[in-house]
Amino acid sequence: SLKNVDDAAKKLTRSSEDLSGKMGRLGLALNGIKDAGNILSSSLATVFNTIRSSNDAYQQYLSSTRQLEAASKLSGVSLDSLNKVSEQTKNQFRLTAGQSNLFAIELTKLGQKSGDVSKVQDSISALMDLGAGQGLDAEQTLYAIKQAILGIDEGTDKLFQKNPSVLYDEFAKKIGTTAGKLTDQQKAQALLNAVLDSGGKLTGGYSKYLETAAGKQQVLNGQIQDAKIKLGEELQPVLLTFLTHVN
Repeated sequence: SLKNVDDAAKKLTRSSEDLSGKMGRLGLALNGIKDAGNILSSSLATVFNTIRSSNDAYQQYLSSTRQLEAASKLSGVSLDSLNKVSEQTKNQFRLTAGQSNLFAIELTKLGQKSGDVSKVQDSISALMDLGAGQGLDAEQTLYAIKQAILGIDEGTDKLFQKNPSVLYDEFAKKIGTTAGKLTDQQKAQALLNAVLDSGGKLTGGYSKYLETAAGKQQVLNGQIQDAKIKLGEELQPVLLTFLTHVN
């Protein structure tokens, strides 16, 4: 009868609505699971990236300590003395542990080449002021002095706005000779003198730089890097155990 058909239709409608509701709730539950999975995946990725970046920072620091040891042996300057130079540089100029090691290394190299390793700390101080005066941050200053020591124009251009031949010529005239007759040691002395003289004219420049927004950002970045180094060091036993089992 029509009444039976109508009742059946109503039941079917209710069943359909009930099924639709259940499917909706299932969909919400699945979306919740998906969201939880995404959060877990994101959290694991963050942990993994933190471990990796901390280990990388620590390995870079270890590399700088090995280079410092090598500089000590090659220059004849005691490792204890170079460690003190590095520590003073770190504290005075708000650098990372790795950066201060690298500055000590480069200026020790320059001192060794020039035959005078007694002015490493003074030359670092002068270099930092010089770099700041030329609008360079610590990393840029470090890269520039590396280039300058190698005789690359770009390095001396950034630091002195002169190419190496001009520095050599100015030094040669002071000692009564010509640039073409300078020895490698005298060329290194010319660069060291230029760092000390030019930096001396800009004393306090780096301290002023640290008060700028860029300087404060550099210090903050350095603090984060040092925190990564510390965490990386603490993670070494765990990482070594894991790698031993994996291999």
